[in-house]
Amino acid sequence: MKMILVTLLLIVTSLTSSAQTLTAEYLKTAKHARGSFEKYITADSTVYAIGDAITLSTSSVNDDTYRHVTMITKDGGRMDMPVANNVDIVIKHIRVSYTDSFGYECLIEAVLPSSFRCLVSFDQALLSGEVKKGIVTSQDVEIDAYNPLSYQPAASIMVKADKNDRSMLLASGLALEKAKKAKVASLCLATTAGVLYSIGSTRPQGEREFMSGLAFATGLASIVASFSSIHQIGRSGAYLQAYANGYIIIRF
Repeated sequence: MKMILVTLLLIVTSLTSSAQTLTAEYLKTAKHARGSFEKYITADSTVYAIGDAITLSTSSVNDDTYRHVTMITKDGGRMDMPVANNVDIVIKHIRVSYTDSFGYECLIEAVLPSSFRCLVSFDQALLSGEVKKGIVTSQDVEIDAYNPLSYQPAASIMVKADKNDRSMLLASGLALEKAKKAKVASLCLATTAGVLYSIGSTRPQGEREFMSGLAFATGLASIVASFSSIHQIGRSGAYLQAYANGYIIIRF
């Protein structure tokens, strides 16, 4: 009986694992392919999984926009994706798509460093060179410095935006909203730290030390929230300036 249960468990596990992996070989003969997957295996046997980072390259059609990579707008639509050479994007979803030109193909939804999303017709993007082959290792990922006091990204990539694009204006507003919340949190924490210290000063020695430690930790949290507020104000200013100049910030 135990052997039967183990065998059934192995079969179910195998089927589940297979169902979560999409392959280029399967897409060649697919009739009604659909669904979401955790991994995709290309024709050259390279495995790409959700959470992996891949790198955008140059456009295969012109110097301004991609052919096989499109940006997702805030209302769920699509717009031309400005060229962002050497920018790393993170895979969030792997699905199957169908077009008359290419049939069934792997469609990847990825997130840019600026938190905007894009869709990649993956095999065509690889073939055309719009996406570099292979995943980005942790050693390859560039960490960009940001100085919140300068109100400007210390290291950034900015590309020309569509004249009707308002994504930077929206991003500026969201960053400013986060700054306000962080400021309120900082003030509340600072007030709490003061109250804790005052109460602790009237307590016996053991309780006084505990309350003083708690007040100190709360005060540190207040300082962290304050710096977060400054940081978000800087981001808001950078987004707003990019919008004013007609650009999209792809990476900070």
